[in-house]
Amino acid sequence: MNPRDPLEALHPLRTPPPVDAWPPAPGWWLLAALLLAALAALGFLALRTWRRRAHLRAARRELAALRARFADDPAALTAATNALLKRVALARYPRRETAALSGG
Repeated sequence: MNPRDPLEALHPLRTPPPVDAWPPAPGWWLLAALLLAALAALGFLALRTWRRRAHLRAARRELAALRARFADDPAALTAATNALLKRVALARYPRRETAALSGG
């Protein structure tokens, strides 16, 4: 046996090559696909909701125009608002439930 330090007799350590970040593991691809699908579904639902509420946006614009047009005549504003409300109700609910309604 050699009286020297036994650690000096060991071979130097070989370090493995660094792990690359690309390409990601299959789990990350799956997560990305799920996130893309969720974003697409969310966008589709938001667009559908926006389109379904188009008649409400138009009614709000028309109500603002009615308020400006009939600012000095409350009775005419009430009658025009009632007609607008009936049109919105007919657009939103079945005709058989809303056609006979009146503001009385």
